[in-house]
Amino acid sequence: MRMLPNRTLKSIVAPGLLRFGFSLPRKIDMAKFSFSDIENAFMFVNSAMYGMNSALLCKDAGKILYRSDMSGIDEMAEEEELDLEQCVEIPHKNDLNLPAPDAGRLPPK
Repeated sequence: MRMLPNRTLKSIVAPGLLRFGFSLPRKIDMAKFSFSDIENAFMFVNSAMYGMNSALLCKDAGKILYRSDMSGIDEMAEEEELDLEQCVEIPHKNDLNLPAPDAGRLPPK
């Protein structure tokens, strides 16, 4: 299997992630995490105002930890031996620098 050069990966990945200092994940064992788990964590982070909810994907523990200022959930504080080097923070949609949808614009004829 041929590896893509780093500059090719950066052009494929959402440029907003790289612009705000997010790095490409080194290696995540995706067998531990289903797409729906990651999607649910993303939806949880975005279900409140920016900074109110957060989620960490812990690669070594194989679980996703949640924290919410609104509901008092703090699974991150309950973990005694949390290695932050092995965790990836689930971003808020505002961190992705996505373009705003053109709601008032009509589709071309």
